[in-house]
Amino acid sequence: MFRDCVEPELHNLEIFAIPTDGNKGVVILRTGRSSYAPHRVKTTLTCPIRRSNRCETMSMREIQDMTLNLSRGLERLKEKLSERSESFDEEFQKLATPQDAFGIRMTAAPIGDEIKFNTVYRQGGIVEELRQPVIEVQRKVGDATVSLSNVQTDYGLNPSDWRPRLRAAHADASLSIRDVVYGFLFYQVHCDGLLEISFLSKRYFKNPCSGNDEANNLQSESIVSMFAQVVEWADRIRKQAKNPMAEFVIEVEIKSKCGGVKVTFENNHRSGYLLGILPMGTYIFPHYSLSESAKKVNLVSQFERDFWNFLEKDIGDRQGYLEFH
Repeated sequence: MFRDCVEPELHNLEIFAIPTDGNKGVVILRTGRSSYAPHRVKTTLTCPIRRSNRCETMSMREIQDMTLNLSRGLERLKEKLSERSESFDEEFQKLATPQDAFGIRMTAAPIGDEIKFNTVYRQGGIVEELRQPVIEVQRKVGDATVSLSNVQTDYGLNPSDWRPRLRAAHADASLSIRDVVYGFLFYQVHCDGLLEISFLSKRYFKNPCSGNDEANNLQSESIVSMFAQVVEWADRIRKQAKNPMAEFVIEVEIKSKCGGVKVTFENNHRSGYLLGILPMGTYIFPHYSLSESAKKVNLVSQFERDFWNFLEKDIGDRQGYLEFH
């Protein structure tokens, strides 16, 4: 009914049954605020609106106001993401040689104004319910199940010392050798629901044992795990805001100020093979929409395919089935 009668189609809809007494029950239909509003009924060409316990028809003025407010909200979202991109570029200056470095930024932001917290930082730390989740991403290919690596374990980075920011909280961890910062990872969450994970690294690391410079390769699985963590964190944020249907946009930005950064792929814990070379420049992927919780794994799989295509490769059947816990 919703597919055939509602225009444009609702992209965020949950329908489920709840038993009440014996073989009786109720059917629940739940949808979040739509970024495609207003919607109309195809047969009557009218836009319905809920007023208290009544379903009424929107006036032309209400349709115009809703369209204008939605446009303004999307413009504010665009400004937020632009600010995060500018801030990400400034973070490169913390590295010893910012001109010889690369980084990945993943920002998730709610499309509307449905998420608001009075504070995300309390009593010397982040509000525990809003803390970033610790998850393990696994890939199942045939009968084999393999855990994907992640940036935290690859580089020994574990941001845990949260500090307050203006209506936000921030945590970071850096890898330094003899006071030279080679790379760092940071988390950030805002009172309006925006959250971010970013990783930056120098092209070469100084091996503390040999004293020689060694090239830093980027693991594709680590980037996939990072994206999965952002998806899971955004889902946790909206549930804590008592708005589990709130839609998030996820923006992925890859910035490389140097050439020759190798991206490798490991299969079944065997030695990785060269997947591609990270191109120089700034690249922002098409936005990802997190709506229904049931589609989180599909979203992560879509990002992995996009990342391979970005490197001019096809993942094919190597992707298998992804899941995270």
